[in-house]
Amino acid sequence: MAKKITDKPGKYTGSGQGKESQINLEVEVGSDQIIRVNSLDRYAPASLADNAFQKMAQKIVDQQSIDVDVVSGASETSRGIIEGVKSALTKAEVDFAALKENSAQTSTTTKREITVDVAVVGAGGAGVAAALAARQHGVSVALLEKTISPLGASTFAGGMFAGDSQQQKEQDQVVSKKWLYNEYMDASQGYMNSILVRRIIDESGKTVDWLNENGAIMKLVDAGTGGSFDHIGMPATLHGYQEGGTKAITKLIEKFKALGGQMYFGFAGQRLLQDDQGQVIGLIAQSDEQELQVNTKKVIIATGGFGGNAEMRKEYLGDVSTQGQVLQNTGDGLNMAWAAGTARHINGSTHYFWQTFSNEDIGKMAKLVGPGWMPLNALADFPNLRVNNRGQRYASETHALDFAVHGAELSEQPQQTEFVILDQAMLDKIKAGGTVAIEDHYGKWKNKREFYMEFNFPTDTDESIKREHEKTDFTTLLNQLSSTNVVFIG
Repeated sequence: MAKKITDKPGKYTGSGQGKESQINLEVEVGSDQIIRVNSLDRYAPASLADNAFQKMAQKIVDQQSIDVDVVSGASETSRGIIEGVKSALTKAEVDFAALKENSAQTSTTTKREITVDVAVVGAGGAGVAAALAARQHGVSVALLEKTISPLGASTFAGGMFAGDSQQQKEQDQVVSKKWLYNEYMDASQGYMNSILVRRIIDESGKTVDWLNENGAIMKLVDAGTGGSFDHIGMPATLHGYQEGGTKAITKLIEKFKALGGQMYFGFAGQRLLQDDQGQVIGLIAQSDEQELQVNTKKVIIATGGFGGNAEMRKEYLGDVSTQGQVLQNTGDGLNMAWAAGTARHINGSTHYFWQTFSNEDIGKMAKLVGPGWMPLNALADFPNLRVNNRGQRYASETHALDFAVHGAELSEQPQQTEFVILDQAMLDKIKAGGTVAIEDHYGKWKNKREFYMEFNFPTDTDESIKREHEKTDFTTLLNQLSSTNVVFIG
């Protein structure tokens, strides 16, 4: 029998800090249970935030606890929801010890077993493509993903580079593969896996064509349209997502399922199963409620790297402070493979993209101005003087918008931190004439619209031209944020 947890049943509001803004919610509490958790914010239906809230709310009610696992791929949102529910329960004067006792009575885990020809762990771009291709070749396939909806680098990406796609051939824009290889070599400063990159470039045209045929719609776009202005005038190699990475991966998954593929969201690979000779014969995956044993002939691991795992970053990359962009990449697949006896090979390098603010700083800014902090990103779009936290200029500012190069340079600085130096004269020019008064980035495409989706947001040269002509008062915003560790006014 459940213990009483409060003498004040009813509905109570609470809030917590999400990744970029406050999360507002309402909790209905009975005398001996949490009845429901409702969002007071509006999320786009089926979006990651919406799915994360629904999943977390269900976990909290089902387990009668706020001590629940975060949703993989939405950890900051999950923690904000937990914080909000805790604040609401505190208002209801809930006895947390009694709640914990009740929670212990609700814990159950079931087991299930399936058999397929191929199991793919990780439903990002690589894993989904592997699963769909295998299913198209007639084998039975199970695709497992630890997040609750499509997520991974491919869902954030703007598209895929290629040298000889069908579109490039039709537009007479085929690119030298040697040139493209040398660009990758230069951007990586020689740290790339040259054999792998050469193979990717060789296969890239056919891969783009196959992805388009299967629903991940991409269109060839001009170099530099996405913000890497140093690339303006280079050959066109990017085939940009026309509906966004998340939609592209979702459509590939839908086709996989339509062909009879088995999709398991919310299941994290735990360990590989081996026979007496060490041959891999399956794997164990775990969801919040169920353990899944997959018996299979082949296991494909496509779980990404370990940018979201602080311990692994420190062990293999040194004492660095920056987490990866894809936080659910925590080395699960690598650790599964290593535990099964595969060789370990980490070359000590990683891929940095661009400068950004820390999650802690974003949280502080969001508390002050909500999403109004985001325009600050535009102030990094110019080759202003940059110094590290020792006040030292450390690289050519012309690299600032060559994201791969500048990201590598910045990663080598103390605490991977830089400061962009602005003066009032620059801010006054932007207030009077927009950022175009400093530098015209998109004028080349006036009346020649280029469009694709990156980070699932439109990259539209027509809108970019309008935006850079907007008169913006950054001085007021900077003053509002001067109490943070982001803005310093002297």
